[in-house]
Amino acid sequence: MSEPATLTVENNTSDQLHYLAAGQAEVEKQGQRFMIKALWFVGDVAFMTDGTPSGTVVAQPGGKVLSWETAELKAVGSKRMRFHLALNSLISKDLAGKVAASAAIKQA
Repeated sequence: MSEPATLTVENNTSDQLHYLAAGQAEVEKQGQRFMIKALWFVGDVAFMTDGTPSGTVVAQPGGKVLSWETAELKAVGSKRMRFHLALNSLISKDLAGKVAASAAIKQA
């Protein structure tokens, strides 16, 4: 992408799940800003909880983002249990990595 792209907005409805495949993104969460590198899901909390995103995420120029409609993912998952389990497993692993990284930042 050649320009910054807003992927999620904190506490606003989102109908997509994103994956930051390359590059980096700026995250603003509860007034705190930080950068994340590639290989993270974005919108995963909203996807898993049927809620709203927990932060505003803006992918930076030069990055690559994969995006899926959450309704479509959930529809496929409801018909194909292996897909549902695999996707939930990937998202859960991603969330665990974010919690671990967050704890490391707070201890620093």
